[in-house]
Amino acid sequence: MTQINRQHKDRIFRLLFADERNKANTLALYNALNHSSYTDANALEITTLEDALYIKMKNDLSFVIADRMNLYEQQSTHNPNMPLRGFLYFASLYEKYLKTNEFSILLKKHIKIPTPKYVVFYNGIDKRPAVEKLRLSDAFQIPDDSGEFEWTATVINLNHEANSDLLSRCKPLYDYTYLIGKIQLYHKTMMIEDAVDKAVDECIENDILRDFLIAHKSEVKSMYLAEFDEAAFKKGAREEGLEEGREEGRIEGRIEGRIEGRNELLAKQIASKIKKGKSLEVIADEVEETPDAIREIYERLVDELKNG
Repeated sequence: MTQINRQHKDRIFRLLFADERNKANTLALYNALNHSSYTDANALEITTLEDALYIKMKNDLSFVIADRMNLYEQQSTHNPNMPLRGFLYFASLYEKYLKTNEFSILLKKHIKIPTPKYVVFYNGIDKRPAVEKLRLSDAFQIPDDSGEFEWTATVINLNHEANSDLLSRCKPLYDYTYLIGKIQLYHKTMMIEDAVDKAVDECIENDILRDFLIAHKSEVKSMYLAEFDEAAFKKGAREEGLEEGREEGRIEGRIEGRIEGRNELLAKQIASKIKKGKSLEVIADEVEETPDAIREIYERLVDELKNG
């Protein structure tokens, strides 16, 4: 088994988008989010802040255009504290900005500062809305709806079909989402190390992040294992299974009474395992049948029940 380094702080997202060697990916992400069409990746200035990516645009004369302060983060678990996290990040960024430009907040001159844009990319297994606006005021101990003290984190769910347009505008982001999605899918039926290996090999074969994965295969595996939260995954998978089980349970309890003739024993096994909240893919592995065969038997029984 691969030894997981829990002290490893970097992430696949940052390796793909915050590394100087991959500035073309960073520019593609910037363009996709801002509906822009910049072509010079060298016009980006990249700074990493723990798990965050801060990028600035430069003009052709290579000085910083201080009009927008872009901060991007990636999260595999839902975190309601992102507005507070972003608030603290930006406080440090603005402090650095003032010092770099030798601005003094004690003078009468009205200082203009870059407009903040804080985006969090979510790609966990929990079902979340396509886009969420998390607000700092939600954390106030005394509710305040005046809007006078606010900081917002825009959370984009990369797994939601409503964001397919964003992914289509940024192939590196699409490919990244595809890779993580395959790992999550394969981990439902195999060990996490094997799931990562299979997903990476499949992506390379299908020209998904091919060059990136060939160059960084071992790093990608180490990073994913380091950031992977087994407990959170199991919790999410269990909740997903229970939800599916409740839906299927409305009919599976009566399936056994509908079985006539062929595949009777196998159908009974399917019904029994569904009661326990197991997915058809897991059941297929346990009874040593193909998922398609199991699903065919189950769907036929369901149709018989509905039509009967």
